[in-house]
Amino acid sequence: MKTTLAILTFLFSANVFAKTITLTCVMGDIGDMSIKIEDQGEGKEKLSVILTAMDGVTVRTYVNNNFLNQAASQGLKEGKIQAILSKTNLVASFGGAFLDAGVLELNRNRETQKNEVIFAAEGLVYVATCAQ
Repeated sequence: MKTTLAILTFLFSANVFAKTITLTCVMGDIGDMSIKIEDQGEGKEKLSVILTAMDGVTVRTYVNNNFLNQAASQGLKEGKIQAILSKTNLVASFGGAFLDAGVLELNRNRETQKNEVIFAAEGLVYVATCAQ
């Protein structure tokens, strides 16, 4: 019984500190974009850009889980994130190159208090305004 209680307490504690920040982005008629920052524990974070086509079915996810010392959420607080993400989480899959990579530039507009985002991938540049 004590072991079960200890495990439940640990799991509850771990979930209290696990945090996900989701930004919903308005792009117009090209599709939808979401940006997620997920706490991976021990100061490590995962940044994801999720693109959903207008059909609502086609979803492409670009990931980078190499953020240490809560750098992604700190960048969001400071109003600036620059990152390279890929569909393979920056795992080199062809001669040392990242296939299906994208570049994210996020800047907070101090007047509107929204994040202005440019995400370049798939030969396109997606422009969006994002908020929590």
